[in-house]
Amino acid sequence: MKFFDKLRNNAIIKASFIVTVITLLTKVIGYAEKVTVAYFWGTSYEADIYNAVFSIVISIMIFFREFLEPGMMNTLIKNRNTNNDDRRVYSSTFVFITVIGLIFCLCFLIFPEIITKLLLPGFTGEKNLLGIQFFRIASLAVLFSIITTATNTYLLSYKYFKLLSISEFIFKASILLCCLALYKVAGIYSLIWGLVFGAFMKLGIQLLKIRSFSKIPVERPNTDYIKAILIISWPLLIGNVFSQLSTVVDNIFASFLNEGSISALSYSKKIIDLPVILFPYTVSIVIFPFFTELSIEKSNIRLFRLLRDSLRIIVIFFVPLMIIIGLFPGNIISLIFERGAFNAESTRITSIALSIYNLGIVAFALETILVIFWFARGRIKTPVILGIICVTLNILITFLLIKPLGYVAIALSLVISKWLKVLVLMYITKIHRILFKDLLNFKIWLPVLLFSGFLVAFKYISQSLGISNLLIMGLLAVISTGFFVIYILLLKKNKVLNI
Repeated sequence: MKFFDKLRNNAIIKASFIVTVITLLTKVIGYAEKVTVAYFWGTSYEADIYNAVFSIVISIMIFFREFLEPGMMNTLIKNRNTNNDDRRVYSSTFVFITVIGLIFCLCFLIFPEIITKLLLPGFTGEKNLLGIQFFRIASLAVLFSIITTATNTYLLSYKYFKLLSISEFIFKASILLCCLALYKVAGIYSLIWGLVFGAFMKLGIQLLKIRSFSKIPVERPNTDYIKAILIISWPLLIGNVFSQLSTVVDNIFASFLNEGSISALSYSKKIIDLPVILFPYTVSIVIFPFFTELSIEKSNIRLFRLLRDSLRIIVIFFVPLMIIIGLFPGNIISLIFERGAFNAESTRITSIALSIYNLGIVAFALETILVIFWFARGRIKTPVILGIICVTLNILITFLLIKPLGYVAIALSLVISKWLKVLVLMYITKIHRILFKDLLNFKIWLPVLLFSGFLVAFKYISQSLGISNLLIMGLLAVISTGFFVIYILLLKKNKVLNI
């Protein structure tokens, strides 16, 4: 009972749990959208184009969010602590980011041919024409998504985690609903209109919430606040250009490959992203304000203890997950996607991509916490410079391996670059020795080793007996759930896991 009381009284865990539940529902909707795309269009060129355009729009939103959020968060909290009024910071930032959003929107609306030629040069003929139409329509989604970066950060500074998660859920649900409602009338265009509608709904919900608790003054933007934000965030401008350049270059390379390459990478990465978003990414959203407050208060002992505990838990839980996915990639892809236009060949190429991405799942998870830790401390240049180096390496590896390995090179280069970034960040944070010492505990890994051996035997026996994939995955789900329950209890009993 004391354990559960401790959980209930932990603000970070409580907020993370609420956000995780809503995020889980959001990811279910997101998977339903991907399954719908796979069912109707499989790994066809239409699916390739939609997945490419969707990833580009999301990359633009992520670029501005990661560029704006650290500086704006820091400026908001400092201003709130000094004069208890942060409305003018938000108002000035909102106007600033809206102007930028309008510029991007007009570029996509007026020059979609140039955008398509630059970002998807391998598409020709019908592919090129469809890409042009998609970018023109998506111009509105670009505008709404960029503006959302300001509203999202403002609400995050007040710890409105639940509201932010709900707005993301509405965004994903809108895409799916538009696809189902308009498929017979608009075909593949139903998806891109759903993207626009979802971005609009997400922004609208956040604006309504801000209006409900804060009357923002209508006045000329204060350039001092913009300067304060840019002083902190300007290194991210360069860093995020390189970070998102990786996605752009991947799409450029993939546009020249065989039909289905972009979709295979998109579907498989979606599966890898699920646990990363549900746990470490969700925790990073919740923990970012806490990191920032502890940093401003100069409570370094508590700050580094929180970082160590976060990284430790991620490693403990993601290693077993990596083993599960690594042993059953084809079964997972077949269960989720193989129906309708998504055939056995689609399963084969997507499961290969999943196997490669899975090698980096622990690194993807650790990166989310490490990066926001540095951002919260206002030390942005170091992870930015490291990010630039890793993105350059990513592009170089892709360039060297794309010819012999095809789309596999795109996944492999990302995994290598992310592991390099994570290991270097841990080293320069001086957390690596403490973390590795914590993890060199036989009590942590003995259950994992036994579980791995059992899974290998289970896979061999199930294949020998010709058991259906549905039954295999059902049994795997039960076995894995049972393992994680027992695993947590053992770690808690042995005082390895302290929450």
